[in-house]
Amino acid sequence: MRFLILSLLAIPLLYSCETTPAISAEKASEFDTYWYKGKAELTSYHLEQARYGEIHQGHAVLIFVTEHFSNKDHVKTDKVNGNTSAVPILKMNATRKFNTGIYPYSLMTSAFTPVDVKEHPLPLKLSFSGQEWCGHAYSQLKLVDDQYQYNLHSYFEGEADKIDVFNAVMSEDGLMNCIRINPDMIRVGNHDLLPPLRHLRLLHLELKPQKATVSKEKKETTTVLSIDYEDIDRSVKIEYQIEFPHAVEGWTETYASG
Repeated sequence: MRFLILSLLAIPLLYSCETTPAISAEKASEFDTYWYKGKAELTSYHLEQARYGEIHQGHAVLIFVTEHFSNKDHVKTDKVNGNTSAVPILKMNATRKFNTGIYPYSLMTSAFTPVDVKEHPLPLKLSFSGQEWCGHAYSQLKLVDDQYQYNLHSYFEGEADKIDVFNAVMSEDGLMNCIRINPDMIRVGNHDLLPPLRHLRLLHLELKPQKATVSKEKKETTTVLSIDYEDIDRSVKIEYQIEFPHAVEGWTETYASG
């Protein structure tokens, strides 16, 4: 268990793991020693969140934990022995809480990424929930074969209940897990990416792949991962430790809000 107070600006995430050579035996052993202790890793950050044309103070928490996930039912499973659908995953729960005046926001994103990204290069499930005084919204993506099944439920007119299916592509919401598993597998260059479910709900945007440029800049002890979208007003920078377990130092996000 680790607890760390760090600083961040606004909001981020992304997924860029693709099929690559498997993790070496040495790195796999290092990963197992750190992550399979029956404990979760908790990191707290100071949050400055853009909303309605202003920056609002708050806090964010990243919670990482390993567990077994049913590739059939898309839920955590405790039935591991003899369960052919049980897949070892790294789960991330990312929470954000802030107020706009007296108006409270509580946001949470979850990403369920198989540890064996060579066998399962995309998250098996992504979900987002948001609660504030107007009401709440929930959206999720479930990977079935090579497609994502999308569900959205919201109190806003025009997005109350939506169901869609589309070919699976990389998602920004899975990036933190990719960093923690093996950041060397994050490809640089131009890619089709799904913006975060949280970002889409806050700005009431349609879920669809967007063109983005992914780049990396190495510093003395950290790497800065940059994502710049071509057709939507959004850019992200995530800074993480080069050495294992690749702790996330912080992140910044730039976009128009009000």
